[in-house]
Amino acid sequence: MDYKELCCKIIDSHDGLVYVTDMETNEVIFANKKLLQVIGKNKAEVFGKPCYQALQDKEYPCEFCTNSILSENKYYDWEIFREDMQRYFVLHDKLLILGDRKFRVEVGTDITDQVLEKREIKNKLNMEKTLIKCIDTLNHENDVNKAINELLKIVGETYDGDRAYIFERCEADNTVSNTYEWCKKEIVQQLDSLQKVPFSYFDMWIERFSNHKSRIIYSLKKRIGPRF
Repeated sequence: MDYKELCCKIIDSHDGLVYVTDMETNEVIFANKKLLQVIGKNKAEVFGKPCYQALQDKEYPCEFCTNSILSENKYYDWEIFREDMQRYFVLHDKLLILGDRKFRVEVGTDITDQVLEKREIKNKLNMEKTLIKCIDTLNHENDVNKAINELLKIVGETYDGDRAYIFERCEADNTVSNTYEWCKKEIVQQLDSLQKVPFSYFDMWIERFSNHKSRIIYSLKKRIGPRF
């Protein structure tokens, strides 16, 4: 085994994602096994192909290409989110000059778990701060109506919502009515129109709430359920 083969085997065994391109042609001249595994391609589909085509499935150079800012002296570090994979990566790029040829060396690490963990911690902290604000409001506001309206404002602003409601069920006629509502300044209130709504309209909501789950509607145009 010669020196070149030894180097390739060492890099192939690396747990990071490694590839090398010819900066004049953008052709991939090396990619380690881990990278090929992550992108789901073999050597024939990657080697000798432009990096933007082989690695990003593009027909033109990437708009975020770092070739023009690379240096021999230090790595350029940056992060990217691959929407097609739903994964986050931190990348380390460097210029390598051998004779009269310039090469781009990139080493990547999947940081998705770390990103999601940080996001979860941040969300928990935000929830705790919101809970403290709610408790503080209840503790210092003697007027129940003012306290509830303030709580709805806190919840609405926390989730960047346009409005926040409270609905109450009337057992006598089995209906549900909007009794409290907070809205942003530019949002028209709906409290008066959301009265005496048949309880059956809320079946899908009650089923979710009974199992301690939330109901998320990503598009009002595509939502499933009654229109009041």
